[in-house]
Amino acid sequence: IAQGRRVVLLAHSKGGADAVTALADPKNADLLPKVSALLAIQPVYAGSKVADLIGKSSVIQSVTDAFFEKVMPVIDRAVDTGDRDAVRDLRSETRQALLAKHPYPVERIPTVVVRSTTDGRSLIRPRHPLRQPLVIFQHYLAKQGTASDGLVALEDQRIPGAKAEITLEDLDHFEPGIRGESPHSPCEITNRIVDAALPLFATKK
Repeated sequence: IAQGRRVVLLAHSKGGADAVTALADPKNADLLPKVSALLAIQPVYAGSKVADLIGKSSVIQSVTDAFFEKVMPVIDRAVDTGDRDAVRDLRSETRQALLAKHPYPVERIPTVVVRSTTDGRSLIRPRHPLRQPLVIFQHYLAKQGTASDGLVALEDQRIPGAKAEITLEDLDHFEPGIRGESPHSPCEITNRIVDAALPLFATKK
């Protein structure tokens, strides 16, 4: 944008929530004409019931805060600084308060969303240690009657007013970026959301 070009935002998970929050902020209104589209994969739009669950225990919340503040920068990139509010930001109460204060201008930003659910996976199976909690959380939410990708409920991934919405089954919250047990590859998912967005670019003058 600083170079005078328009952009397409491709965001996953909390990135979708952060993009929506930034685009809804009145201070950024001058940027909206430069954003051709927002492509959001499994966005934590309305909040995460897993973040709500973590917030009910001060001990678990403290461990989660420390993980994102100290461990994630090492796993991700050494130049990053961690943020202890990474999961707190995704609580349903926090997300819905932000949306109420500054509604997302979906009528001005062509938006495409990929939502997903996962189920039927065994709790007892060798898998990456970071993926195992997704299966546990998915089973927990399923017992409450909530379809999810292991971290975010299907309905909480919906962005009201989106121009297109793709719903996939058997895709957990990490698999758009890291191939796991899903038949959907990261490449396929990215291609599908871009294909769905291409007709929208011409409408953004």
